[in-house]
Amino acid sequence: MTRAARRARFVRKFLSDFLREQSTSGRLPVAKYHSLLRDLRRGSAQLAAKLYGKRGQSLPLPGGLGSIRLIDLRECNGRSFDFIQALPSAKPTRRLTCFIGHRFAPGIERKPPLHLSHLLEPYNVRLIWSGYDLQAANLFSDIVKHIRNCSMCIFDNRGTLSRPNVYIEVGVAFAAKRPMMVCEYTGASRRGLETGSVPSDLTGLVRITYKTYEELSRKLYFGLPAFVARNRLSRPPSRRTRRRHRRG
Repeated sequence: MTRAARRARFVRKFLSDFLREQSTSGRLPVAKYHSLLRDLRRGSAQLAAKLYGKRGQSLPLPGGLGSIRLIDLRECNGRSFDFIQALPSAKPTRRLTCFIGHRFAPGIERKPPLHLSHLLEPYNVRLIWSGYDLQAANLFSDIVKHIRNCSMCIFDNRGTLSRPNVYIEVGVAFAAKRPMMVCEYTGASRRGLETGSVPSDLTGLVRITYKTYEELSRKLYFGLPAFVARNRLSRPPSRRTRRRHRRG
């Protein structure tokens, strides 16, 4: 298979999955979904050539659904992978905040926030994270405040077997009734970054298993519309919530 054919297949598969999730979440009517899918199958080669030829630049998405651009993301080992970011024609008017909880270690500390900044940008979401492991009492009070005041949380348990602090943050978010997604790493671990399983008490939460950041990025990106809609995050906060946030 030629490079051009591989690129066309990647673009066709990626956008097909994206459109399917948009339809499943109710953001895209079924008739329009099938129409866009037919257009994508016919024009995937031309679209791929434009995306790769103008990497990083936005291009119109067929059907008036906004625009898309091809970007580079990276695994912990430094390997890059292609990712297509969909950009709506207009960002949501409500500004959301997302608390990120993960293990701080070489190869991990920058990856989740970097990836999520790309994934959450179309939803007008600002990222918040502690910046450190939970090793001091004053840090814990700040983290509790951030979690209580955020719109949603995303936690990653990669490399947390010897440093299970992420689970403390999950417990805080659970007690504060914050909408959250818990990402469970199931791939190979290197020495010093072994990963335990998500505690059974948390299995009722939204849990996303993954082996690579490429897989995680896609699952998060495709699942976000339904998560936002299910938790009514696009609606203005209630008066009670605004009062609680002001008390902080």
